[in-house]
Amino acid sequence: MKKVFIILLCYLTMHISFAYGQPNEKQYIGRYGYNDGVCLFEDGQFLLYGYATAVFGRYQFQDDKILFYPDRRDLFEVYGTQNPQIEGEQSRWQFMGFEEGETFAQFDQDSIYRVFNADANCFSYPYSTNRTQPVEHITLMDQPEDSSIFKTFHFANTAAYNDFVLVYNKMDKAYEDFTGRLEDNVLKLSNYGGEDGYKKQDEDTEWDEILQWKAQYAAMVADLEHSYTDDETQIEYHKIPLQKSGDQPLASLPHAKSPIFYAVCEGFADDSYQPTDNVVNPAAPFPTDKPDGFYWVKELNRNAYAETHLEDDAVLSLSDIQSAKHEFTPDGRPVVSVKLTAAGKEKLASFTQDHVGQHMAIVVNKTVISIPRIQEKIAGGSLQISGNFTVEEAQNIATRLNRAK
Repeated sequence: MKKVFIILLCYLTMHISFAYGQPNEKQYIGRYGYNDGVCLFEDGQFLLYGYATAVFGRYQFQDDKILFYPDRRDLFEVYGTQNPQIEGEQSRWQFMGFEEGETFAQFDQDSIYRVFNADANCFSYPYSTNRTQPVEHITLMDQPEDSSIFKTFHFANTAAYNDFVLVYNKMDKAYEDFTGRLEDNVLKLSNYGGEDGYKKQDEDTEWDEILQWKAQYAAMVADLEHSYTDDETQIEYHKIPLQKSGDQPLASLPHAKSPIFYAVCEGFADDSYQPTDNVVNPAAPFPTDKPDGFYWVKELNRNAYAETHLEDDAVLSLSDIQSAKHEFTPDGRPVVSVKLTAAGKEKLASFTQDHVGQHMAIVVNKTVISIPRIQEKIAGGSLQISGNFTVEEAQNIATRLNRAK
């Protein structure tokens, strides 16, 4: 999935933009450079390529210069679909590219959530989260470095989708406009190639392959203007049009205390480093003397479970659970879906409203199996327990949570 994500992100940051003039003479068409360089195409498009770089765009001649305009997509894009595998009022949200910048998200009138913690590192894809209530309005924000202003993008879920892909197209230097100058058969650029520039290849045996790549790029960009299909799940997501965008002062926005995802490298005894899981606390599972149920975490130590302390009384006990069953997420991960009684629903809503940004431990069979962070008030009366479960583990957890019936 990570490879698919990187390829997708590369294409998502490319977009056919403006139609500029054609080069004056066809002899300029061709490839300049070899392992890295620039291709000038007859239709006024160019390809800037190199290690981990592939940027398409348009060029035009102006006097003795060439003006290059890289293709750029919107900073944020949103795709959605109605997924019948997601039950009730729940929704699934997959974030792509958000680890690259200072990004934030707001759903309806909830608080503003930072997508990743400020010192995030050691990312492990994919990054997805679930919400227990339907969402009508999606707001995505980017905070430029050393700025007090959010670049804000608003989307409306008018189709009532419940499964989403959110994309952040970070704009780096490769997508800034630049200029070039031809000196005989050498192309010198303002941003790449140094003083020597790129020499044109007299005979390019790979030119037909490059033209095929260009055609594939154009076809994929055209498709992404309407939809995106996940290569792994084959789920097709429809593009949600941008409703409006603009700048918004940082001080005017209410912020949540915790991010949506927490990613950080932590040291282990063998001095190696491993990424923490983006859903379950890395200290879980660990033994406890508590009965099955959901507990407020008074003290949390990610390295020593003996120093993680739970409240004596459970927030929710088995009597508050109406039903529990093991299911699969759209990408095939086993999870446990829990539906609460009316009394349990009221307890959970009250507790989560008062403890946003804190943690709640889920205890099953004298074991803390998960310590999720409370992102928001959970008012829908249902929740999902996710982790690195096998199918058998998910089945056993659901069976134990159902045993009070």
